[in-house]
Amino acid sequence: MIVHPAPKYYKKSLTVERGDMKPIIYRISPWILAAISFVVFIFAKTSVAQNKPLPKPLTLSEAIQIAANRNPKVKAARFQVEMVKSEVIQARSGFFPQIYFSETFNRTTNPMWAIGTKMIQGDISQADFDPDNLNDPDAIIAYSI
Repeated sequence: MIVHPAPKYYKKSLTVERGDMKPIIYRISPWILAAISFVVFIFAKTSVAQNKPLPKPLTLSEAIQIAANRNPKVKAARFQVEMVKSEVIQARSGFFPQIYFSETFNRTTNPMWAIGTKMIQGDISQADFDPDNLNDPDAIIAYSI
């Protein structure tokens, strides 16, 4: 067995050469030691986290309540119920008194609209058909409630 000095970056380590084989290094590199320590630390930390006490077990009624609150089909059914309730309110609104209010105001000097407005108001006379007044009427105001 022949013993050779180790390279400079391996302090106090020995390499051993056996026959025609390459040298084997018996000392572990500081980087490998750090990597192994890190892995051991991570596994130790996860095992400690896994040792936390379990939450209290659920009762059947609690499990059913949680499932009912989080189930999307149940949520959709609840929204349908609300929609039907609002449709019932809308359908019943026909039985209540309804009030409509409408108001209009028009002012025109257009000959066709002026004579039409006077006809609608029932305020038309023979003088309104005078050709001088018919083609150039005064402003007509129509107001209705």
